[in-house]
Amino acid sequence: MRPSHIAFAATIVALGVMGLGAGGTPPWDGIPEGVPGRAAIIDVCAAIEAAAGLGLMFPRTVRLACRVLLPLLLLSLLLLRVPALLREPFMMVRWEAFAEIAVLCAGLWALFAAHAGAWERRRVKFAVGARGVAAARWLVIVSLPVFGLSHFAYSGFTAALVPKWLGSGLAWTYLTGVADIAAGIALLVRFRPHLVASLEAAMLGIITLLVWVPRVVETPGGAGNWNELLISAAIAAGVWRVADTYRDA
Repeated sequence: MRPSHIAFAATIVALGVMGLGAGGTPPWDGIPEGVPGRAAIIDVCAAIEAAAGLGLMFPRTVRLACRVLLPLLLLSLLLLRVPALLREPFMMVRWEAFAEIAVLCAGLWALFAAHAGAWERRRVKFAVGARGVAAARWLVIVSLPVFGLSHFAYSGFTAALVPKWLGSGLAWTYLTGVADIAAGIALLVRFRPHLVASLEAAMLGIITLLVWVPRVVETPGGAGNWNELLISAAIAAGVWRVADTYRDA
């Protein structure tokens, strides 16, 4: 198993554990408030996520974990993120929420395609092999420009997150936003895709370390900062996992 595989699995476990009894982490926090038994549904989904993430770490269980978690996350994308996006298509936060889960699905889909067995190749051959890898890549290609545009749409908020010692927060906000958009375009036209995707994953990882780790250390009891740290780390790991699919490109 590559380091990207282990890192991605670890973030999935952490998201699941964090979501238990805490009102949920993405995507389960998107379950509408009025749904009967919402808290119980969130806990069940989070428990499945944590267990499946643990299963991703072991060769004997990775296939089963992918079979369970990929459909669950794809359903959450379609049932929780897409409706909200269609209701408010001009709100960037809806697109950003969609892109976050899309990247998690991309990381899982890359694993699913790589570890498919005879049953998958016979029953869902459209989702494994080269087609499955292509689907994972497309989810990342669509998501990266969304992350970049969100930096411009919420430039003031994003700039305030940049550590003061780095200098102008606004400059870093625009620079990383442009980098996200450029990476998406580069992957679309297949310009040095492995290098580009790896650099994008590294940038997202550095942002996680510089922005969210200090905030969690400063206020360790804040669930919001923990959620942001974990989803940011999961996105970085998801892009990293998809970057590994380009190693031979």
